[in-house]
Amino acid sequence: MNPGSPDPEKLQKSRDAMLDECKRCERLGILYYNFHPGSTTGACTNEDCLKTVAATIDYIVDNTDHIIMGESN
Repeated sequence: MNPGSPDPEKLQKSRDAMLDECKRCERLGILYYNFHPGSTTGACTNEDCLKTVAATIDYIVDNTDHIIMGESN
């Protein structure tokens, strides 16, 4: 998964996979989801990658009930 991917297809696949994992966490009563922010893969700036990661977090939060997300580096 690469929640900061500049490639639209890979980004959507990453978001869908993360959402699936977060919903599974909720069903299991797990409150926290830790993830790695991904990589620019040299195709965008760090700032653009961070904006994409932030949008990915928004996507997950908007589509789950109570998951708490944490970024690891």
